[in-house]
Amino acid sequence: MHILNDYLLVNTSNNNYAIYDTRKIQPGITLQPEKVVALAPSKIERSGEHLIININGRLEWHKISTFIANNFEFIEPEGNIKSLNGDEINNYQDIHFDNNELITITANNININSYIVNSDITFTADQSLEVTPVQFNQLMPSAIQQIYTNNDTLDILTNAELRSVRINKLINTKFIDNSTVEITNYNAKTVTNIDIKAKLNGIDKWFILGNIDTLPPFTRITLPLSAFGEVGRYNSSNNDGVFDLTTMMSRDDNFTDLLQTSFNSKTDKFVQKIKKIKPRWNIRTTGASTGNWLPMSALHAREYLIMMTNFAYMASSDEYKLFWFNFSEMYGNGTEFYGNAGPVEGPNGFFTPNDYDHYYDAMLNRDYLSLGVVQNVGGLGSPSITGISENNFYLHYYGYYGILAHEFGHGFDGKHLYNDGTAFSASWFGFQPMMTDLGMYLIRKGDMPYLDVDEDLNGFYKDENARYRHFPATAKRAHRPDSNSNKFDKWFMASSTMPQGWFANTDSFKYEQLNNHEKASIAKLNKDGQQLPICRFTQEIEGYQKTLYGYVNEITPNSYECTLGSEISYRLSNGTYFTPVSTLNQFDWLSLHSPDSSGQLVASDQGSPLCTINSSGFYGVGFNVNNACQQIPEIYWSNGNRWFFSSGHSTYQYR
Repeated sequence: MHILNDYLLVNTSNNNYAIYDTRKIQPGITLQPEKVVALAPSKIERSGEHLIININGRLEWHKISTFIANNFEFIEPEGNIKSLNGDEINNYQDIHFDNNELITITANNININSYIVNSDITFTADQSLEVTPVQFNQLMPSAIQQIYTNNDTLDILTNAELRSVRINKLINTKFIDNSTVEITNYNAKTVTNIDIKAKLNGIDKWFILGNIDTLPPFTRITLPLSAFGEVGRYNSSNNDGVFDLTTMMSRDDNFTDLLQTSFNSKTDKFVQKIKKIKPRWNIRTTGASTGNWLPMSALHAREYLIMMTNFAYMASSDEYKLFWFNFSEMYGNGTEFYGNAGPVEGPNGFFTPNDYDHYYDAMLNRDYLSLGVVQNVGGLGSPSITGISENNFYLHYYGYYGILAHEFGHGFDGKHLYNDGTAFSASWFGFQPMMTDLGMYLIRKGDMPYLDVDEDLNGFYKDENARYRHFPATAKRAHRPDSNSNKFDKWFMASSTMPQGWFANTDSFKYEQLNNHEKASIAKLNKDGQQLPICRFTQEIEGYQKTLYGYVNEITPNSYECTLGSEISYRLSNGTYFTPVSTLNQFDWLSLHSPDSSGQLVASDQGSPLCTINSSGFYGVGFNVNNACQQIPEIYWSNGNRWFFSSGHSTYQYR
């Protein structure tokens, strides 16, 4: 028996175990188990915050918090071994952990395995080693291999042993043997200053195996451990001491089975983003080519890795978690998420709080995604295979994740099929619209591993890649309009400290420091294809204070002026013209962020609706009077006519 926070785990006979909730203990009442699991580990032992289990001829380490989160299932081991000191692991009669030693009991022997834990490991606090990074450009060509190249055959692309990766391990370290490591960058970006981390099963402390200065996209390198420096002595990842594994690593036994690996970078922002990914999906590609299924190419496989990196990042975000666990209030308009039984009370119907907990963890821990390409339909999905049409391979940069979410939703947990009438994969409600809105929100916020500026990394839509696609890339690649606000936008902007309405430019306001979402709340003028912030300023002209409208022109970083533009001028009473420009940094910006005034037209200083024109080279901001967009009578266009437009203009609304 083991106490695990609020639960009691009882390992019973016949390889079963039962889970009891100790909070439900009451005098005189027989406590019923929360769960009974058959065909379970033969033995279970505790080691600090881990459980060591003996199952199917191996030992596995499971973090207790993960075990509880996975509904008390041993489905996500942090590590495992199949041999101890050269002997195969049996199904032991008992195992016991004590004083950093694992004791295993068979019918004939009792073995004390000090090697398994850390008796051969020392840790010296407050020390550090000098580390020289591996220089990629100094590696021998024989140590470098490119993966997911256009020369990869279909057999290679669909072989999970050769081309697959856990989405939370996109910089992947694999031990070839006790002295050799294989490190693969499964990303479409070059990564820099990479710390290769490792830790031992049952010890919650990481050390730095070594550092690599740079690793290009889709590149694999094979190195001796000695390339990182002294073999066996390593700095801890938080720089509080040095691990000495020399004794353990000098043995003939395969110590690498005891190690988990990870990665990070202290400087690379992209690496820091992918490090946040929580799902553990194994990403592989399928070559199914019957019916609606089309053959896979390396172009598709690379783009799938890009797309699924973003999708997994979305599922890892605080925004997703907030909206998921408050779905009915924040997204369902009072309706709970629901399963195959439909929008009804009862099993597989409307979600209970326990259902939200269960499916949040189940989605993150889905084992694999076998990904393909389809035709004639937007996508196809099940627990075993997920496919989308080709336009989704380049529209995702603009937030169109709905089809992928829909097909993913058909096999949401990787175990059951959820039909189109469920909130998992309905087009009108639930996961699909939520992930579309989340994707668009995070893109506008600028918080994705891959944004639209990265679409040329793989260049799926480009003509040069037409021979690897099945269809022309003709779908329009464009972001939603700035005026479009979805439920995520409205929720988070409701508590934003963004200025509202017209506000003066000050030293404390830095336009360039706004995130993309906040910049979208600043009213814009379309001039020559550029979206430029609009502005207003007051200037004394011929003894009168005149309010003029224009756009913001950046002179130097954080130094701006408000100008009407070179084509627009002011006619003086003597018939001459000049081009008004504000004093440097003395003007007003316009923020459309105003929840209390949402939907209302923005008024000009004259009290009329603000309006803008962008037609056939004519541009500018004015005010609407009698359905015409105009400025004060003295403002003229370069063609000699007063700035006055009776049609083709638009207005601004607060949101």
